[in-house]
Amino acid sequence: MNAVNVVSLKLSPRAVASALILPATLMVAIGGLPAHAQITPSADAYTTTATPGNNFGAKPLLDVQSATQNTYIQFDLSSLPAGMPGSSIAKAALKLYVNTVPTAGSFNVNLVNGTWDEKTITANLAPALGTTIAASIPLSASNVKDYIIIDVTLAVQAWLNRTQANDGIALVANSPLNATFDSKESTTQSHPPELDIVFAGGTGTITGITTATGSGLTGGGTSGTLNLGLLNTCSNNQVLKWSGSAWGCANLSGSGTVTSVGLSAPSSDFTVTGSPVTSSGTLGLNWAVAPTSANTANAIVKRDATGSFNASAVNLSGSLFVGTDGIAIDGVSANSNGIWGVSQSTSGPLYGVFGGTYSLSSNAAGVYGAALNGGSGAGLTFGVEGISYSPVGVGVFGYTRLLSNTGSTVSSPHAGVWGDSITGSPGRVFMQPPITTMLWSL
Repeated sequence: MNAVNVVSLKLSPRAVASALILPATLMVAIGGLPAHAQITPSADAYTTTATPGNNFGAKPLLDVQSATQNTYIQFDLSSLPAGMPGSSIAKAALKLYVNTVPTAGSFNVNLVNGTWDEKTITANLAPALGTTIAASIPLSASNVKDYIIIDVTLAVQAWLNRTQANDGIALVANSPLNATFDSKESTTQSHPPELDIVFAGGTGTITGITTATGSGLTGGGTSGTLNLGLLNTCSNNQVLKWSGSAWGCANLSGSGTVTSVGLSAPSSDFTVTGSPVTSSGTLGLNWAVAPTSANTANAIVKRDATGSFNASAVNLSGSLFVGTDGIAIDGVSANSNGIWGVSQSTSGPLYGVFGGTYSLSSNAAGVYGAALNGGSGAGLTFGVEGISYSPVGVGVFGYTRLLSNTGSTVSSPHAGVWGDSITGSPGRVFMQPPITTMLWSL
């Protein structure tokens, strides 16, 4: 290989950002293709015949001295695109930072013919030197603290073409040179050797663009302006969707319609008719268990303890209200009992019907029941009926508290329990109004 030109680049340490530690490989892309790469050494070391058995791979400086000291540098190119040929390299330059030049002179850059390791290489174990790729590179005190750049394009192309094993390069001093360069282990300057690569630009041209079926694209051609567009044969509100093998038209997600509804008792209160809907129709809802009583105003349907519906309606008309008479519960029946209470307690004196009124301004009944059964005597019912199944219980219990602050007799006493049967035959009264009235004083 022929010697190449050497360029001396004079930059102060500040201008090159002396604190910057470059990565092993830095690639700059232009227009989507890599244009430039910077690679730092994977190994560097020097040897000296003064101590031929010693290794200097961890030193911060790389020494070159005529006849005694050589420097070895190797770059790992695996970060470049796999299979890249040497023709893809437009320029490759070795950049060295000069630390000291005790004696001016020149040096050569040679290929290395043999493997080596920076942790074990010594003068005794050093591989043979190969072809000189750059000769008589001048170096003097004026280069100290500057970079020198050496063209090594032919070496990098040979490594990529595999016509030369990538065992690195060697810096070999010519007499009387004595100089040092920063190594990758330097911690004071952080200016390791560097391989700068400029990639060759492409020279091809586009001769045509084809839009294949399933690509989701239209347009293209082999001449003129090759415009591309999205597939435009989809229906309104459709989108392009990837099926796993091709692009095609598809409906928007969530744009479907409800075709069926399923409900089940007892978890649901209703059943569904008309489901599923295949094209069009009506979905109808109905009670899971329909009431059997007449649907009157204010009726309700109850769910039992098992979760199913009670099949009877509960008429709340006239129930549970507070009126001007202080009546808590008012029940009116056309042909039965006004209020029906049943006490089935066997452990305590509970009441079938219990009512109390504490009106201070009028004498209202504690329990008031009226049976308005008409006719000629059939079906006698009771104004108030109470049944107690307890030996100590009371079927109907009522009392009137007439309040007085004098303890005197009060006129118009009301009965504790009042029962009145108004029928065509004699009625039945459980308890007549008392002859006397108990009085309490405040």
